[in-house]
Amino acid sequence: MHSHARLWPVAFAAAWACISLAAAFVYPIKEPVGVLSVTYGGHTYTGNPPAVTLFERDRTWVLIMAVVVAVAILVALIDVTVRGRRDVGSAGIATAIVGALLVAFSLFGLLWGLASVGVVGLLLILASRPGETTVGA
Repeated sequence: MHSHARLWPVAFAAAWACISLAAAFVYPIKEPVGVLSVTYGGHTYTGNPPAVTLFERDRTWVLIMAVVVAVAILVALIDVTVRGRRDVGSAGIATAIVGALLVAFSLFGLLWGLASVGVVGLLLILASRPGETTVGA
């Protein structure tokens, strides 16, 4: 099996990560009903707080998650490429580990975490599946 057969989940994971990151920067999230006071970036909003993006709420965590997901995708890309070039039919342990860690970590983000980082983790786990080696000729 050529590495391109295992690369499509990594490519989809990278695309999903980019979409999730773009959403964190541009999609505003309203405060739950009943929340009358919030503080973002040292400024307290009272009354009817504005809808802000995830990046505006917590820049540090958005950037940390972007780096964590990028490193996981890079590890998976290297693992899949090496297994494809060496024609290894076994599972990609490194890819499975980073994918499982992303899925486990996404549970802390509840719905947003599962929809963004969790999907990337599941796609990386899919990329870690064993492949068939070419036999003959």
